[in-house]
Amino acid sequence: MDTNAVPKKSVETDFTASSDAKCQRGKQFESKNISELLVIEIFAGTARLSKTAREAGFQVLPIDKSSSRATQIFVASYDVTVPEQLDALKELLETEAQRILAVHLAPACGTASRAREKKLKSFAKRGFKIPGPLRSTEKPLGLDGLQGLDKIRTESANLVYSATAVLVRKCLELNILCSLENPANSLFWFFPEISELLDLGFKVSFHNCMHGGNRNKLTTWWSTKDVFSELAVLCDAGHTHAKWNPTPVGNSLSFPTAEEAAYPFLLCKRLVAILVQHAIELGAENPIDMEEQLPSGHVTSHRWVIDMLPKGKLVKPLVSEFQSYKNFIIDVASDPEQSQVFKTLPKGARIVHRQLQWGTIRVDEGLYTWVTNNKSYEIEAQSPLLDKIQLGETMQAELIAVGMPRDPWDFLARAVEAGHPRSLAVHLNDGVQNMLRENFSEEPHKVVKARVQFLKTWTARCKELEQAERDLHDSLEPHLRNVLEGKRLLLFKEILISLQYPDTELVDTICQGFPLTGWMPKSHVFPPHMKRPTHSLDAAKRLAKGVNHSIIKQVSEQSDPELAAEVWNQSLDEVSKGWTWFDDDGGTEGKILAKRFGLKQGDKIRMIDDCSVGGFNASCGTSEKFRVHAVDELAAYMCWCMTNLGREAMQQVVGKTYDLKNAYKQYGVRAQDRDLLRIAVWDHEQGRVRLMGTNALPLELSGPWARFCASQWLSGTLEW
Repeated sequence: MDTNAVPKKSVETDFTASSDAKCQRGKQFESKNISELLVIEIFAGTARLSKTAREAGFQVLPIDKSSSRATQIFVASYDVTVPEQLDALKELLETEAQRILAVHLAPACGTASRAREKKLKSFAKRGFKIPGPLRSTEKPLGLDGLQGLDKIRTESANLVYSATAVLVRKCLELNILCSLENPANSLFWFFPEISELLDLGFKVSFHNCMHGGNRNKLTTWWSTKDVFSELAVLCDAGHTHAKWNPTPVGNSLSFPTAEEAAYPFLLCKRLVAILVQHAIELGAENPIDMEEQLPSGHVTSHRWVIDMLPKGKLVKPLVSEFQSYKNFIIDVASDPEQSQVFKTLPKGARIVHRQLQWGTIRVDEGLYTWVTNNKSYEIEAQSPLLDKIQLGETMQAELIAVGMPRDPWDFLARAVEAGHPRSLAVHLNDGVQNMLRENFSEEPHKVVKARVQFLKTWTARCKELEQAERDLHDSLEPHLRNVLEGKRLLLFKEILISLQYPDTELVDTICQGFPLTGWMPKSHVFPPHMKRPTHSLDAAKRLAKGVNHSIIKQVSEQSDPELAAEVWNQSLDEVSKGWTWFDDDGGTEGKILAKRFGLKQGDKIRMIDDCSVGGFNASCGTSEKFRVHAVDELAAYMCWCMTNLGREAMQQVVGKTYDLKNAYKQYGVRAQDRDLLRIAVWDHEQGRVRLMGTNALPLELSGPWARFCASQWLSGTLEW
């Protein structure tokens, strides 16, 4: 197969499973972009695997107890031996399950290492302390009679291994690809809760030296799905290995097993290549240029209309990077990028696909072909492995596809053909396009007629729902009845259903009150972007015991009487409208405080409720990145109309700005969060700090804003 002769999209799936395999596996990630999928690495250490996955375009979340070993990447801190943090991690998996591609766990094997069984008599005679075994196959939980630090370390590791089993079972429950790694002879595999899992998955063993490692360490890679089988390569004895001998460092010994903790770079690249193929098999898209990317992703492109180009690698290039692709076969134990042939390729050449395969080489009229699994690939005559094997011999090799950069003239020709990114930028969803088309291309009387019909239909339905609306409002929490008074919630829900609005549970949430803590419900309107809670609600409550006193002290220190008086007047106005109330009897026990203060903005004073100071905001997690529609959205609408409907479509358009300063007060808060949050405010009249509870959404709480902004955007679209 000559990749130079096939369309650009064919190269993406060249090494992936057949269409039959895809059908069998299903389309779990259909319509998702690879950049939306999440790879989680638990016990990440150096997070080398996460870094490699990030370079391939995945979102990543490396997790460990400490981030001290990792650089240039954020490592989320979770101690799985703490039940509260283990529960938080399980909740994270549940929340993000729909976009998690893989979870990998590699718990430390220090207490389970077989290396502890070595006597090392020569070092013992020289006075060095030799670590002894802490477990055995008969006693995988720990040998009898362990004392002191050995006992503590073993029991701590047992907690980690138990938590590992819990997380694996959670992944099995959620149908998430999950993998475990440890040395093949590690006693970790005999730990009861781990050994019970082994028959539920697939095991692969390989020597690290065949995947870029320095030593012939035999590794076992277990997974819940049969995805990593191609890694099963044992040492061919065709290279030298670094020694396993310990090295004296002062009065102690340094063991080379510690050097093997970080995965070799080549192994990481091969693992990520497998994950990319797996994602594509499950329906994910991996666009290679901007034109392919825009229809499939949530990329914000409207800013390009006004020449505000995005930074970073979020957006693919306008012209695809490569002019052609060449296939090579490489010895499994070698890193292709370190081969002499690779160094002779043009600057900018890069491996875009790779896969370990069994196959044979054939020659036909001077062309070399790699044949495997009833597929054939034309390979370059410069492939390093051709000099080492006989034609027709079945062998294992790594098939790589290398993208060859475009020459300058080809790049210029393609760039001229593609045009300015502005031509691609106006990518609006069908609902917005229909709204613009109806309002700016239809004859005015037809627009009016359609609006009248819409209002007539829903006005009639409104009357039919009057009793049901009253019953619903009577069933609401007392504090929500006031906030939601007069709002036709059932009617709103039916309108959303008729419009096939993605957030099917929005009205239910409004009726229950918006949650302010924990993981926020997804709106399915905004692009996925995880922001996990910094700490749990229980942790925030414990911290509040020491922080609340400090917050009250800060609020009592008023330096601007005029500013304090205005904040107090605005607070009284909120109370009169039922948005807040004074809690003079409850005290601060069991509460998390926020502080209220004023901020001068020109000739106005804006009231701020700082909900982060007491840790309230930090207990909230979101799975989406909400964005507020700004001038770029308006410009995109105008540009689309002038492009698709003619310039005259916008000649008589007049804009109007609506002030939404109190829009968030139209929604209530969940009862349990209402009972928890208190806002400390300075009573200018009595000269003391007062505590306020809130019935309506506080402005400075970030959690509910994704769904709030989505609902406001919908309302704005309906107003058209």
